[in-house]
Amino acid sequence: MIDAQPLSILVVEPHAKFGTLVSRRLEADGHQTTHVADGHSALEMLRSCPWQMVWLHPALGDASWEELAQAAREQAPDCFITLLSDVAVGPERGAGPWADVILPRAWKDAELREALAGAASRV
Repeated sequence: MIDAQPLSILVVEPHAKFGTLVSRRLEADGHQTTHVADGHSALEMLRSCPWQMVWLHPALGDASWEELAQAAREQAPDCFITLLSDVAVGPERGAGPWADVILPRAWKDAELREALAGAASRV
């Protein structure tokens, strides 16, 4: 259950099964999600709507996560960028100029809530 207003979240995840899992988890908390599976589709979506949060898988193949994060920042400067990592042990801050937080692929609910709270604080 969310504590703040629902967020508009773009989920950029090349693996359909994981993209569905992420979207369902976020929607269970009342957030509105749109899932795309590739960088080209993500760039199109970023141009069409200012997102409050972008959930990025780093290995997309057709676009770099840095390029997508930069496009999100240009469209909506307050957009909260969450980057997934297969090697992260826990949420990390200071992920460079483009990512606000790096979440481990197997995140815990507390880590997800922290990322969502970061995004909600910018709304």
